[in-house]
Amino acid sequence: SIQPKLLSMPPEVSPKMRHLESEASLYKLDALDSNWYAIVIPGNPGIVGYYEEFMHSLWTKLDGQVHVWALSHRGHGDSFNSSKKFSLAKQVEHKVKFLETALPEDAKMVLIGHSIGCQMILELLRRQARGTDRVARCLLLFPTIERMRESPQGRIVAPLLSLAPLRWLAMALVALLSLLIPLAWRRGFAARCLSAVGHSNANPGAVMATERLLLSPSVLGNVLYMAHTEMQDVRQPDLATIRQHSQRILLYYGADDHWCPTEYFADMRRSCPEVDARLDEGDVAHAFVLEHSVEMADLCAGWVRECTTAR
Repeated sequence: SIQPKLLSMPPEVSPKMRHLESEASLYKLDALDSNWYAIVIPGNPGIVGYYEEFMHSLWTKLDGQVHVWALSHRGHGDSFNSSKKFSLAKQVEHKVKFLETALPEDAKMVLIGHSIGCQMILELLRRQARGTDRVARCLLLFPTIERMRESPQGRIVAPLLSLAPLRWLAMALVALLSLLIPLAWRRGFAARCLSAVGHSNANPGAVMATERLLLSPSVLGNVLYMAHTEMQDVRQPDLATIRQHSQRILLYYGADDHWCPTEYFADMRRSCPEVDARLDEGDVAHAFVLEHSVEMADLCAGWVRECTTAR
């Protein structure tokens, strides 16, 4: 478990992991005396381990004055081991239930969505789910909220994801690997896999999450099935919801993002000039949690602090 700069945290706020109905995980960094919550809704894979370094950095930069929680997707939890599959629509229902039942009545929230997590947050706003009236701001990072099949990455993976036998083959391969690779070698195997796709500097939490992904057929099956439903469901952006809540929404696009290219950013600026849409000026990748967690935590901490200090 990652604990940068947090080894002296008091027990009341030390990292906690809860398993929800054995299908999802809730990772919590609590504040001692605060009703402000930064809730992270992940991308896909929705394994909260990918977000540990981001969460720890964000909690630290906010001086431990804000609860920082991350909720995994159903079927992506650390203890999940089942043949059940959950679509994007089912994941949204899961977030609605969480928002309605898991937080204190006086909680004030900043929702932080990453990738497909941004689409889930927009859906929460569209449905006016109980609790969304207490959301001060929605930070939508590298938002896959439109035309996923037509994106450069979508054109490659959507046809493959639509083939159920191919998804089952990937699960079977992972099951075989989980039998063949000794426990002591698994983390190194995950690190080498990340390095092979250009992420040799991935943080330890991301390596551990990749180990979980690559050696759990149940989790991989859900990741692939959910991605398949994303390609079907995420078509045109929900401009009505974005306009309605434009004062609470910040959209942050990558400069070289193959899931939401810069033309999507330009289109959003034209279609919704009232919303705060920004383009990254550096080289932060869509999967920022692998190597750019600290930089993004810096940005998000500033945006969260604007909410918590507002008069």
